[in-house]
Amino acid sequence: PLQTKDLLIRWWFLSFTQPGFHRFWRVWNPLLNYALFLFYIVLGGNKRPFLAGFVVFASCGFFLHDLLTLKEVIELDMTISFMIWAVLCDLSRRFRLHEMQEKWPWAANVLVNALLLFCGKEAGSFLWQALSKTM
Repeated sequence: PLQTKDLLIRWWFLSFTQPGFHRFWRVWNPLLNYALFLFYIVLGGNKRPFLAGFVVFASCGFFLHDLLTLKEVIELDMTISFMIWAVLCDLSRRFRLHEMQEKWPWAANVLVNALLLFCGKEAGSFLWQALSKTM
């Protein structure tokens, strides 16, 4: 039988090796994936995929990250990061980058997905710092 450690390693490995950043996110959170998909459909994901995806990502950033880590003052760096990731996912899906990335070795997909996560997080933090100074 699989141990918890084995499941976590498989989950991380399967997520990061996905070709296409949008596919990474489909696999990333298996516990919330179904609920987020239903939210996406309710928002009109089949008719307005970018808008529905953007709202789902922004909501995750706000409710599951920024609001849960609320201290004295709310910080919206994760909400902004999730908005950036929503745009990157849409571009990945729209330009069918997974078709090109399917031909790459798995390590290249890991590098691209990790780099997009890192850049989105850093850009979100930078933008939040810049915005919060103007408030």
